[in-house]
Amino acid sequence: MTKPSRYRTHAAEAVKLAASATDPDDKALLLKIAQGWLDLAERASNGIWMRFRAPPPVVRKPNRRRTQA
Repeated sequence: MTKPSRYRTHAAEAVKLAASATDPDDKALLLKIAQGWLDLAERASNGIWMRFRAPPPVVRKPNRRRTQA
């Protein structure tokens, strides 16, 4: 299964959950999640997501100063 198809599967699951949700806020949130999965699937299928990847974080060691006694 390709990434876009997996993302679409996750979107479909979120829509199913939204359909069975009784709380309107929960339903709205699940539909937003589904839309996010669909957007991600579209980006992955078009190769767009590669352009938006963040660079790895820079890890810096703390500056340790020695004090003279």
